[in-house]
Amino acid sequence: EIDRLITAEAAARARGVSMLAETGRGRTITLSIQLLPGTGVIDPGRYVRYSSGVSGCFGISRAVSVNYANGVLRQSVTLEVRE
Repeated sequence: EIDRLITAEAAARARGVSMLAETGRGRTITLSIQLLPGTGVIDPGRYVRYSSGVSGCFGISRAVSVNYANGVLRQSVTLEVRE
């Protein structure tokens, strides 16, 4: 879709973000994973790929919390995913 009245880059970018946001129903899930040196803390705003059953899924990290219990350091990552 092209909007011929948009000539400024910022306006075109905002329009594109709006269009991409309408890609389907979204939901929020929380993953609890062990904090590993290779992964580190997954900061909010990062894209995350994870496996759900047989297929891989993508999401955007929206929140993170870190917990240390019984000698294990874990992080809970809240992801926004599209269906």
